[in-house]
Amino acid sequence: MSEKVDIHVCVFGKRCAKRGSRENLETLKRCVNELGVQDLVVIHEEDCLSLCRSGPNVFVKPAYVRYEHVCPEQCKGIVETHVKVPKGKAQSD
Repeated sequence: MSEKVDIHVCVFGKRCAKRGSRENLETLKRCVNELGVQDLVVIHEEDCLSLCRSGPNVFVKPAYVRYEHVCPEQCKGIVETHVKVPKGKAQSD
């Protein structure tokens, strides 16, 4: 079984919110459901991560990887990079 992955999304910081972090959050949730990895991923809505210039930001643990200037089109790839997707589930189109 894969290790649990925590995905932290800055959604309450003013700059990230203005730049589409809420859409990233919803897209990440949808991707997790579509890939069937709900038991392997916890998505956290975060207040400002103090990285405003590079927002919207997504931070993934336990890999300790930060993604900057994230847009919804990147979200599925972020999930697939950090979570072992069960066999039979489609990888990136």
